[in-house]
Amino acid sequence: MKNQPNHELLEYYKHVIRLRQHLPALYTDNIEFIHENPEAKVLAYYRWSDEGTRAVVVANFSDTYLSGNSIPKFPAGNLARVDVQQNRRSWGRRV
Repeated sequence: MKNQPNHELLEYYKHVIRLRQHLPALYTDNIEFIHENPEAKVLAYYRWSDEGTRAVVVANFSDTYLSGNSIPKFPAGNLARVDVQQNRRSWGRRV
């Protein structure tokens, strides 16, 4: 397919939009930055809604898959886990 990379990117954005629509914590003003690592190009923040939904977003802005890293102030408790990742060939998600 000629426009396969564009199609994959479109599907990625559709998925991110659906996440935002279904997790009120992602569209409130409640935000706390919990981790910044400029050397590794990693940023993490915690969001919550007044209705009780919570989300932690960890963004890796580097070109490298990072494993074995930790977020020192990662909130405890029951958080839904959805990983949205980018690699060089495609956009996708891991759950």
